[in-house]
Amino acid sequence: MKHFTINYSRLIQQLLPIIFRTSSVTAFLEAFLSPIRYIYSLFQRNRDDNLYHLNITPQVCFIEKALNDRFDFGGRRIYISSGKYNRQLYIHTRSENKPVFIYKREENKPVYLRKRDEVGVERFNFIVNVPKGLQYNKAELEAIVEMYKLPTKTFIINEY
Repeated sequence: MKHFTINYSRLIQQLLPIIFRTSSVTAFLEAFLSPIRYIYSLFQRNRDDNLYHLNITPQVCFIEKALNDRFDFGGRRIYISSGKYNRQLYIHTRSENKPVFIYKREENKPVYLRKRDEVGVERFNFIVNVPKGLQYNKAELEAIVEMYKLPTKTFIINEY
């Protein structure tokens, strides 16, 4: 964006009166502005970092982009897959009113395929898949995912 682009050498030449535009005065002002140029470069770097972070959203493709940009720029092998979701299993519906025996009659206790509280429960919403040979800091990877994911979502890191 042009609002934040400043050419200090050109600015010195434009603001300096014509009679003072000598090489020694210009060199003095260039030396005088070197700390300001340093602070300006820090500002530009910070601004670029902030614009990068603002462009990353909780969408899967953007979280993958952020992780691959940080840990696997060349190979881009980090990917995200969906978590496990337990679906309810039906042998028959209640309206059919058919008994199903999965146990012996003498045991006289039912066998549950899935408990009622296990149906629909997700231990984690998504899985971050990282290749085994990749060198990465686990705490930093978790921090990056935590920064960009939605607050209600949970995840686990899987090395494949």
